Amino acid sequence: MIAMFTKQIIILANSIKKGHFCIAGREIKEKPNTNNVWQVGKWIRPISEHGEGEVSKHESEYTDGSQPLVLDVAKIPLKAKGNIPFQPEDFLIDVNSKWEKTDHLVPDLSKVIEKPRDLWEEPGSKINRVSERYLKSCKSVRSIYLIKPEDLKFQIWKEHHRSSDTVKKKRRAIFIYNGCRYDLGITDPVIGKKYFDDRFPALTEDKLVIQPENSDQCLIVVSLTPRFRDGNHYKVVATIIEY
Repeated sequence: MIAMFTKQIIILANSIKKGHFCIAGREIKEKPNTNNVWQVGKWIRPISEHGEGEVSKHESEYTDGSQPLVLDVAKIPLKAKGNIPFQPEDFLIDVNSKWEKTDHLVPDLSKVIEKPRDLWEEPGSKINRVSERYLKSCKSVRSIYLIKPEDLKFQIWKEHHRSSDTVKKKRRAIFIYNGCRYDLGITDPVIGKKYFDDRFPALTEDKLVIQPENSDQCLIVVSLTPRFRDGNHYKVVATIIEY
């Protein structure tokens, strides 16, 4: 029998993945006191045992039936480390127990901003992806960061896919980090509802560029997808935190 254990995290990412959710956060090592002093540990990404680890609405709901939100503090029942390559943050959830919301914080987010040298920038590769070969060559690998971008903008448009004869809505985040310009897909449903839902241009119209409110105060969570069939892991903006 697998022993269940619990991790308490502050949720910093909540994005759409294959019709379900990808949720991640930093482990809370010490509860905030009256002076709002709080400490965080490593990233934790609760995953399921189906698909690519996406978590369903039922699997992630709290004891009161509500759903997790970014900046919630939650106790999550887990049972083992995950085994998806290059995602060391993964932990398998215990589906027999409910998640518990213990708080909702608007903390000093400067404590959790990370400053990696780059976002998995592979020489000779397109900026929105990184190969499995390159990740294998790295001494240590992380699959998620919370960073402060510069010159953040959103770009949306509609695109016709001939192979499936469907029209798809495209959502991109364009920003600069450490002097490098990134153009990555957005999987954040909250930011999508706020900025995109009713604004998509027609198929024949030009791409629409949107400036987020207080863009100089936005933080973004950038994450790697599991490996695609082409051998690449794609970079996505999983969550945009406006504060």
